[in-house]
Amino acid sequence: PSNFQFGANNHPSNFQFGANNHPSNFQFGANNHPSNFQFGANNQPSNFQFGAAPSIRSCDSQDLGGFPTPPVNPAVQHQQLPSFPDPVFSLPPVSPVTVGCTYKAHLVHQLTPSEFFLHIEPNHHIEEIMDACNEASRTGVRLASESELSEGQYLLYKAKHDNSWCRGRIKYQGRVHVIKMVFLLDFGNPEKLDITRAMYFPPQLTKWPPAARKCRLADTEPATGGGWSADAIHSFNYEMDETELELLVTSVNPADSSVELEVELTRTDTNRNIAVVLHEADLANYSGRFRHQIQGESRIEKWIDATVDQVQRQDFSPSDGDHSSRLHPDTPPGDGPRAAAAAA
Repeated sequence: PSNFQFGANNHPSNFQFGANNHPSNFQFGANNHPSNFQFGANNQPSNFQFGAAPSIRSCDSQDLGGFPTPPVNPAVQHQQLPSFPDPVFSLPPVSPVTVGCTYKAHLVHQLTPSEFFLHIEPNHHIEEIMDACNEASRTGVRLASESELSEGQYLLYKAKHDNSWCRGRIKYQGRVHVIKMVFLLDFGNPEKLDITRAMYFPPQLTKWPPAARKCRLADTEPATGGGWSADAIHSFNYEMDETELELLVTSVNPADSSVELEVELTRTDTNRNIAVVLHEADLANYSGRFRHQIQGESRIEKWIDATVDQVQRQDFSPSDGDHSSRLHPDTPPGDGPRAAAAAA
């Protein structure tokens, strides 16, 4: 509708109907010139035209005599880039890390001790990335519909947790009922797509690799076979949140996992290994190189020792009846072989 005009300054004085209001003389445009709006011969809508270089469309009978309505507020109208779908973007590779070396790091998103995301210093350039995203959002072009997106497509996205503009990428979840998610490249957390928070991905944001590095704790497994407990996840997050970490890389791109790095993590303020802390709280089984930090036996190991020693000291005969009351889990280990082995 950019060429749709009501005369000079949109004044209706140039609005005209022909003789007897017959539409054959209906005209629009500066100086009532018909070149900007015309009905064809015999007013057939097949010749309905716009602009100096008109494009032709077909109309049905209901369109005859109807006039296109300009948008109420073109300033907020969604636009579409002429090069849709997006050009194929690629980001630079992440900065390499070396097995056996240590780095400073901060937690940015965690799911479990087997899957979490870190910013590793000094390689993440996160401040530059955030500044560039905010700048790009000022002139960005919003997407009009989810149908314009495909899996793997990059976009500029306004994160829900803090309303900051971030680099994102579309990922599909589910097979029967597919949900479009936005994976935030520089923080690791996924969000369900809200099209009102999405813009086309500007090429200037391809300068940096993803800042978030996907990791897992080395030589650390859940204490139970059913996966990580809620207590283990909560404790892990508590130990790592808002504190500086020392990261020791033990493996890069391990073959048995989708993570990028397998690491040992130590809090710099307490000098305590995170996996050791989880092991001591009976929330994980740890068998890594920092096992020497474990302070004595875990609570489960102490309970087993105490129970075995109690059993060995009791004379269990059929006449004794119920012996369950003789087992006191809180009783410290005695002189049994397990206690002697633990002491040794």
